[in-house]
Amino acid sequence: MSPLNLILLFCSTSQLPSGILILTVLKYGLSGLTFAYLLKTNKFNSAFIPIFAISYSLMGWVIANQLNIIWLDAVIILPIIYLGLQRLILQRKVGTYITWLAIMLIVNYYFAFMIAIFMVLTSWFLNINFSTSRRQFWQNQWRWLWSSLIAGGISAIITIPPHLLFATHK
Repeated sequence: MSPLNLILLFCSTSQLPSGILILTVLKYGLSGLTFAYLLKTNKFNSAFIPIFAISYSLMGWVIANQLNIIWLDAVIILPIIYLGLQRLILQRKVGTYITWLAIMLIVNYYFAFMIAIFMVLTSWFLNINFSTSRRQFWQNQWRWLWSSLIAGGISAIITIPPHLLFATHK
């Protein structure tokens, strides 16, 4: 369901290898861009942002899976989901997290499941480090849980088979 795959519609059969190359390079670039945005948002030293963004977009996992271009969307969206989680825990803003987790679930549910596991662990880590009381900790955890369930509900448009959603029982 990656919207970037629409690029391949403009390629004839003979141009398909070139289209796949363009798509792969675009996904590498977008993954570096989203990681750079995450670093810049967290006020990282701007002199090092290009180095870390390039390192992120060319890490071993990406290179090892370059032939599985459908999996590269996870590397693009992960920094934005993480940024959304930070905003959810630190600023109590849920919009970025819900939107991008739902998009990830729609684009590639397999890696969205892995990202969801990462978000469980990361939410506990961020929450333990930044909560000032037990009450705030549990409020943040409930906000995170409900936000995750809402994102899952939004993605149900694609992830639940239509015959289950619109089944008529006789």
